[in-house]
Amino acid sequence: MTSNASNKGNHPLIARLEAIVLEHLDAADFDVETFADLSGLSRSELYRKIKKHTGKSVTEFVRDIRLHKSLEYLKDEERTASEVAYLVGFSSATYFNKCFKDKFGFTPGEASFHEEKIKELIDITEKESKKSGSKFFISKRGLIAISLVGIVVLGWYFIQASNFTDPESVEGVKGLSIAVLPIINETENQESETIGYYATWEIISSLNEIDSVARVPPMRTVGKYKDSLNIPTAEIIRRMKVEYILQGYLKGNDTSGYKIFFELLDAEDNLLWNHMFEYEGDNADKMYKEYSRTANLVAKELGKDISGIPDPVNKTGNSLAMKYFSEGLFEANNYTRDGWKKGVALIEKAIEKDPEFVDAYLELADLWLYAGMNWSYASEQEGWGKAKALYNKILEIKTNSIDGRIGLANGIFYYELNVLDTVPEFFGIPYDEWIVMRPDHAEKTGRHKISLESNLNFQNRDPANSTVHAIIALNYYFLNRPEEAIRKLDENYETHKNDFNFLREASKAYYFLGEDQKMQEAVLYFYDTFSERPPILRWLRAIVADKNKDQATVDLELQYLLESYQNRESGSPAWFLALFHAYKNDVDKTLDWLEKSYEAREVEMTWLAQEPDLHIVGDQPRYRALLDSMNFPESARRHVIFKD
Repeated sequence: MTSNASNKGNHPLIARLEAIVLEHLDAADFDVETFADLSGLSRSELYRKIKKHTGKSVTEFVRDIRLHKSLEYLKDEERTASEVAYLVGFSSATYFNKCFKDKFGFTPGEASFHEEKIKELIDITEKESKKSGSKFFISKRGLIAISLVGIVVLGWYFIQASNFTDPESVEGVKGLSIAVLPIINETENQESETIGYYATWEIISSLNEIDSVARVPPMRTVGKYKDSLNIPTAEIIRRMKVEYILQGYLKGNDTSGYKIFFELLDAEDNLLWNHMFEYEGDNADKMYKEYSRTANLVAKELGKDISGIPDPVNKTGNSLAMKYFSEGLFEANNYTRDGWKKGVALIEKAIEKDPEFVDAYLELADLWLYAGMNWSYASEQEGWGKAKALYNKILEIKTNSIDGRIGLANGIFYYELNVLDTVPEFFGIPYDEWIVMRPDHAEKTGRHKISLESNLNFQNRDPANSTVHAIIALNYYFLNRPEEAIRKLDENYETHKNDFNFLREASKAYYFLGEDQKMQEAVLYFYDTFSERPPILRWLRAIVADKNKDQATVDLELQYLLESYQNRESGSPAWFLALFHAYKNDVDKTLDWLEKSYEAREVEMTWLAQEPDLHIVGDQPRYRALLDSMNFPESARRHVIFKD
C-alpha cells in the first residue's frame, strides 16, 4: 500500500519514496539523512520534491505514511495502541496518540468504535496505490544537468546538460527565471578567475535546488557573457529570455583578502538588491554555504518561499580538494584539448586530497566519458575504461548514486554498442523513464517524437542555448518535416554560427536536408573559425570537395580519416569513412567500413539504424547482422529502406 501522501498528482517519485519509508518503517535510526541517501537525492532535493508534489515537509510526509500504515495494524484488535506505535516507527506512544488523533479525529484506543471509518481510509490509500504504481523517477543534478540532446552529438555541451530533468511538462516553463552571469574578476590576479567561476557554478546549482525558481540557464550558456559589462542589461535579459540577472564582482588581493559583491537587476537596469561576503579560500565548508545562502537570499528577495530548505551539506570539507576541484572545472570549461588535460589533472589532485569526494569522481568520469567521443581527446578504449572505473568507484562510496548508475548505462549504450531496453533497467532505471530523459537514445532507436518533445522541453528551460536549435532541426528532419527543419536552422544560423557544437550539427542537418549550398557555407565557416577537426567535419568537408570536383581535398580528408582509424583515435573515423562511401553509393566499401567501425566499437555506430545514407545497404545481410549484433529492435529500423 501507499500512504495517500501522493494524492497531489500521484507522481511516480512519490510512490518510490513511499516504498522506501515502508521498507524502513520500524527503523529507529531512519532520519532525513538516511532517507535522502536511500532515495539517491540530496537533502534539499528530497525536501523540494516532496514539497512540490505533496505540499508537505519531509517530516510530515514520513509521519503520514506511518499513520496510514497504523490503520492496518489497528484493524487487528489483538494489538494494543502502544504496540502499533512502535511497529510503525514512533518512539513514543503518547506522541503517536496525539498525531493519530490530529490526523483522523479519534485516538488509536478508539479504533474499535470506528471500523467503517478505518476501512474507508484504507480503501482510499489502496486506490491511490494503484494510481501511483511504482515507477522509478530519476532526479536531476540541477538544471546544469538537464538531460537533453545526446552525448555523441553534443560533446561537452552534454556534460552541462547531461543527466535528468523532471519530466512533468514539455509545454513550457512558468515562474521565476534568472540568469547568474559569470562573476567579473576585478582583482589584479588572473588566477582569481577560478574563484569567480566556481562561485557562479555553485550559485546556479543552488538556485536550481529551489523549487519555486523555474529556470536558471546553465554555466555553458551564461559563460559567453563573461564580458557582460559591455552589453546592456536589457539586451542580456532579452537574449537569455529571463526576468532578472544576478551580476557578481570579485575584488581584493592576497594581502587584504577577497570579497564578492552581487547585484540583482531587472530589465530596466534597476538595482533590486545587493549583497556581499568575504571569500575565505581556506574554509571550504563556509564558502559552500555562502554560495547556497546567496541563492536563497535572491529567491527570497524576489518573493519566493525558501522556508524549510535544509542547510547545504558541502561536497568536501577539504579546502585544498575544493580549490583543485574548482580550478579543474574552470580549465575544462575552456572546451579545448589543453583545457581538458588541465581539468583532468586538477580534479585528480582534488581526489588525492579527499578520496571520498563523490562530485569530483563524477566530473572526472564525465570528462573521460566524452573524451572518447566526438572530442577525440582520448581513444575510445581509454575514455570508456577510465570512465567505467570511476563510475564504479562512485557506487562504492555511495551505493545509491543515481549519477553513477546513469554513467554506466550511458557507457554501455555508446561504447559497448548495446541498445537493449534492459540495459538501463539493469541499473534500476525503467526504460520508459530512460527513453524520455535520453532524447539522443530516443532518436537513434526511432522514437523521434519523444526526442523532439524532450528537446523542446529543454529549449523552453534554456532558450539561450545554441546547440539545441540544430538538434531540434534534426528532429524535424527525422519526422519528415523538412520545411520546419530548414526554417529552424536558417532563423538561428547567423546568431549561433560561432558556437562550435551548433555549427557542427547544423552542417550535418543541412546535408541531410539536401541544402548543399548552406551545408558548404557552414562547413567552410567551421574550417575558417575553429582549429579542431573532428572526423564528422572531415567527412562533410570531403563531401563538399567532391561536389565541387576537388579531388585533391577529398583525398586529403579521407587520408586523415584513415590515419585516425589506424591510430585508434576517437571520433569514429571508420564510421565516417563508411558514410562517405555510402554517399558515393559504394555498397561494398560502406559495409567494409561499417564492420570495421563496429569492431572498433566506435560510438557513432549508435546511429546505425537511423543514418539516412545507409539506405543503400538496407537489403544487405551484413548490414542486418550489424543491427542484430547491437540489439536494435525492428521498430528502430523503420527509417532504413529494406528491399525484401
